[in-house]
Amino acid sequence: MRPLHYRTAYVSMCMAFLAVACAPAGTGDNDGGSSAEPPAASEEQMAAIPEDDTCNAARYAHLIGRPIDMPGMIEASADLRHIYPDTQVTMDFRPDRVNFRIDEDGRIAEITCG
Repeated sequence: MRPLHYRTAYVSMCMAFLAVACAPAGTGDNDGGSSAEPPAASEEQMAAIPEDDTCNAARYAHLIGRPIDMPGMIEASADLRHIYPDTQVTMDFRPDRVNFRIDEDGRIAEITCG
């Protein structure tokens, strides 16, 4: 019966290792001092957020003016869209989608919903 206990312990340790290894990056306290709360946005950055904030764009206001290619920057997805100059985009309006408008220098110029 002893080999069964060793196998159980081994499998348990492997499962624990996989759970830690598959955790999202940047969730711990040792990720460069970042906290769960994003830094506060300036009044100028908040002025660039639409009045009708249906997509909760205000949570990204602190990113206005930062380069879009910074490490750890938000990746484009179904709910987040990067719009570069001279890029064609679909005209469907999705009030829950956040649009990051990127300027010629590769910095976030505006954040809108749609």
